[in-house]
Amino acid sequence: MSKDIYTKVIEDLVDEFITNKTKENSSFIMDKLLPLINSKAEDYKLHKIKPTEEQLKADVQVFLKKITNSIANSKEYKDTKYKKSYEGLKALVDEGKDWKYIFTEIYSDEDFLNNIFIRLIEEYEGVAITSAKQLQELSGITELYGYWDESTKETKPYKGIKKPTKKEAQEEAVIQIEETFIQGMYNRYSTTLESMLEAGAKYKDLLVIEHKHFNLPEKWSNTLGKDQYTTTLWAISFTYLINEPAGVMLLPSLRSIAEEIKAPYSVIMDAYNLTRY
Repeated sequence: MSKDIYTKVIEDLVDEFITNKTKENSSFIMDKLLPLINSKAEDYKLHKIKPTEEQLKADVQVFLKKITNSIANSKEYKDTKYKKSYEGLKALVDEGKDWKYIFTEIYSDEDFLNNIFIRLIEEYEGVAITSAKQLQELSGITELYGYWDESTKETKPYKGIKKPTKKEAQEEAVIQIEETFIQGMYNRYSTTLESMLEAGAKYKDLLVIEHKHFNLPEKWSNTLGKDQYTTTLWAISFTYLINEPAGVMLLPSLRSIAEEIKAPYSVIMDAYNLTRY
């Protein structure tokens, strides 16, 4: 069976950002790696520990994993992932694939893919989608019986579940379209906040951008942020790598972050605590 768009894009990005030993990438990794190594060396020295070769190799592997996670959460990586995924899905639309087929390429837990799905329909129809009901009407996805199997060219019921009735398929379509809409709007909201921070915005500027501007309710589910405040916290966390174990060693202190974006220190602590669960 052919690989879906998500798998193709991730494989390309791993090669481009992680395994491709270009001078630029190697330099980036070393810039991140050296502070971690130096910090660990100081720790060994402080406690008068002489590590074995095996321990040193294990340390480096841990550091590389932390750096890989940092790269995966970087704006450059996420922007490239979005761009490549958009191009791949748009190519399918240009080939004549209908929205039901495109929907089979969307991973429900990847909010950026849901955003792209909505964006493509908006571009094709020439309208702005502001509700799950509108998304369902424009996509024509009113029934979902299972998943599309590219190898057999047919819809198969989800593993371990018998084929649903027409009513059940209609109910499932409503549920999945609503989730797609929420996740797509959440992606637009969260990436807007992150882009603002990257451009030098302060905490007060983030508060002006409200969830309702992205057609989100007061509270929602199935995303990292579940309301305006927690979405703002996650945006701060991703921008300053607060959520990454290596972040505190690679970037300014939490108090420095608070001073930079002129946020109450309690807000930065909330971001820190939120990402620890």
